[in-house]
Amino acid sequence: MNEDDVRAIVRRFGEMEAQIERLNVKIANLVREGRVTDEIDYDTGLAEIEADGLPSRKIPWAQRAGGVKDWDPPSPGERVVVFAPGGDVERAIAFPGGWTDENPAPDNKGGNRTIVAAGDVSITAGGKITLTAATVEIVAGRIDFTKA
Repeated sequence: MNEDDVRAIVRRFGEMEAQIERLNVKIANLVREGRVTDEIDYDTGLAEIEADGLPSRKIPWAQRAGGVKDWDPPSPGERVVVFAPGGDVERAIAFPGGWTDENPAPDNKGGNRTIVAAGDVSITAGGKITLTAATVEIVAGRIDFTKA
C-alpha cells in the first residue's frame, strides 16, 4: 500500500464520519419535545417553539384541515411534540404534547370528552346539527337565538 492509498483511506474515513454525524443530527431532529413561546402568528398559523437543543423557530401547529376543520391554536407555555419528517427541521410541525403541572387535564374521568376554552367556541355546519343525549344541560348567563 502506497502513500496515496493511505491518504485515500483516511479521506474516506473522514467522509464517513461526517456522514454519520449528519445522520445523527437528522435522527435527533425527528422528534423533539418543546414549549410554545409567546410568539404565535395566528394569520400564518405559525408558533415559535423552543425545543431542547434547537434554536427557537416558527413552525405550523397540527390542525384538522379536511372535511372537518379545527381552529385550535396552541397557547404560550404549552408543551408540544415537534415532528420533523426525515429530520428536516424546515418541514417540522408541532403537535399537542400532553399535560403538565402548568397546564393540567380539565377532567379525569374515562370516556368523557371535555373541552375547556379560554375564548369563544363556535360550531358551524353546512347542514343539520343533531344533539343526542340522555340529558342536555345548558348553563348560560344569556341565550341568544339568531335566525341565519
